[in-house]
Amino acid sequence: MNFKSRIVFNSFPKITIVFIAIIITVIVKTGLNIYLTNKQIANIEKISTIINPYIENLDELSDILIESKMYATNWVHLPNEIEDKKSLDSLHKFRYNHAKHKIANYISKFKNNQNSINFNTDSLLSFILDFEDLIKSEKKIMSILVNFEDYENPAKQFLCENIIEDEILPKTKSMVKKLNYIIFLNNSLSQKLEAEIREDTRKISFTILISSFGLLFFILIAIYFISSSITKPVVKMNDIIHQLAKGQLPEQKLLVENNIIGDMAQSVNALSESFTKTSKFANEIEKGNFSVQYNKLSTEDILGNALITMRDSLQIYSSNLNQKVTESANEVIEKRKKIEEQTLFYESIFSNIPIEIAIFDQDFKYLFVNTIGVKDAELRKQIIGKDYFEYCRIKNYDTENAFKRYEIFKSVIQTGTAIDFEDSHINKKGKVNYNLRKFYPVFDKGAFKYMIGYSIDITEKKEQELNISESLREKEALLGEIHHRVKNNLALVTGLIEMQSARTDNKFLQIQFTEIQQRINAMSLIHEKLYKSNNFVRIDLQDYLKDLVEFLRNFFDKNKNITVHFELEAVSVSAKRAVPIALIVNELITNSFKYAFLDKKKGDIYVKLTKIEDEITLCVSDSGPGIPAEFNIKEVNSLGFKLLNIFTKQLKGSFEYRNAPGLIVCVKFTEEIENTLLV
Repeated sequence: MNFKSRIVFNSFPKITIVFIAIIITVIVKTGLNIYLTNKQIANIEKISTIINPYIENLDELSDILIESKMYATNWVHLPNEIEDKKSLDSLHKFRYNHAKHKIANYISKFKNNQNSINFNTDSLLSFILDFEDLIKSEKKIMSILVNFEDYENPAKQFLCENIIEDEILPKTKSMVKKLNYIIFLNNSLSQKLEAEIREDTRKISFTILISSFGLLFFILIAIYFISSSITKPVVKMNDIIHQLAKGQLPEQKLLVENNIIGDMAQSVNALSESFTKTSKFANEIEKGNFSVQYNKLSTEDILGNALITMRDSLQIYSSNLNQKVTESANEVIEKRKKIEEQTLFYESIFSNIPIEIAIFDQDFKYLFVNTIGVKDAELRKQIIGKDYFEYCRIKNYDTENAFKRYEIFKSVIQTGTAIDFEDSHINKKGKVNYNLRKFYPVFDKGAFKYMIGYSIDITEKKEQELNISESLREKEALLGEIHHRVKNNLALVTGLIEMQSARTDNKFLQIQFTEIQQRINAMSLIHEKLYKSNNFVRIDLQDYLKDLVEFLRNFFDKNKNITVHFELEAVSVSAKRAVPIALIVNELITNSFKYAFLDKKKGDIYVKLTKIEDEITLCVSDSGPGIPAEFNIKEVNSLGFKLLNIFTKQLKGSFEYRNAPGLIVCVKFTEEIENTLLV
């Protein structure tokens, strides 16, 4: 009978009943735990995926209700709060509908759930209907008080104030109370499910505890039966094997009996003796005695062969190693010297760069700071390893800038993008110092390594900017005079061209002189508008186009038989963009007067200006015969249409033409936001 059979024969019949009982108990408890766990998962899913999102949407609806009341009240009492008016309109169109749809989706999604949840749909439906009535009242106010003239009307103002007091405020109060009750009911349901989860958790814990005690009881019984016949000698052998595994030589010998345990003890004793002999040989090699001899335990002594091979290899390697160690030591000394020289070199560079440089770790603590950043050598040593807040406390600085820098520091780490920013502080002399700073992150294989901070003193630049601003205010008055003089100079140029035109009988040249005069007058009118409006940045196209077209009509139509129709929206553009627009209109209106009414005594010209979002469309049409179908304006070798093409490109736009039945030309371009220096 082998060792395994002996253990089974002697131990199994005595512990089988206990073992089976424990297994049955564990299976029952495991089934109960699975049931309770699944119940917990279902309750947690209800709370996390149904009830809590539903409550959050109800809270959002409550916020929308309160904001709606606030914006509506502001609409009546604060006519200048444009942002609140936009917010109320956006709340009606988007936020309310979005919140309402989300709540409806939750109710629809889970209404057929086998563990149904009471969403208080009747109360909520009543609340939604009340909200719809409230929105109607608010829209009524929005339709009554549209512009500033409406706010000047006492009757409209009084009517809207009554709507606030009699409808909106009472309804809002009632609706808040109703919605809070619905939220309270759902919170109560959530708390009930959480209580069930806690109770099931307690039951699972109790089950696990009982199972653990049962298993422990079984183990104790098994240990008792096994240890009496097997464990003690096996433990002794285990101790000896552990000592051998740790490289220790055991002093005790096992008692050899005439059984399987005795056979194992004899093998362990032989192993111990062999290990002792081999370890002594290895110790001699470790001491550097490479001439020691070793008698192998057998021809198959793998460890002995390996040690003999290692002894011979180490003997050869030892002589080579001594030489390499000497060479490597000299090389390390030389490299260390170079590293120290490089470190001193880079530190001298950082210390002499005329900007503040600091290096921080991920906790905003200093790793390095140059002499420009902190001139005091002792203070530089003191702050290494400390954060900027501690530096501010040492220097007795206000920590407000420290919090600002720390927020930027965290943002740079999160985004991985360098950030430039300005800050200021008051120095010891009471003067404000301004600094331009930059945080630059350094990453290694995607992980943040350290942050480099740069700082430049821009106090002088800031003071120069203040001086420049003052200078600009002084020059603002001169700018109007400049526009006036430009207009006068253009008028002088026009007069000179007219004088030159009068000195020639060449009709072609006279026509060319006239067209040049018209183009100059179009630009001159821009400067006149800028001067008279006191707005040197933008020009009102609606007013300008009327004056320009009227000027051209007076020039071409002496008998005033041509009627000009305007359909102009309020559009303003920069003075820079007004020039190509003016010259485009000049060419189109001139073309209509010159060619559209050759066979007519009367006619109509239409000028239309529209703006949809950021796209501006300018159309000029006439009641003339139009152009032939095979005629392509864009291929005509005419200066006027070449200028039309050039000016359209300057506006980064496009133009199209067609007969309707007279010629209609439309130019489309996008409104641009231009950088303008405001004084």
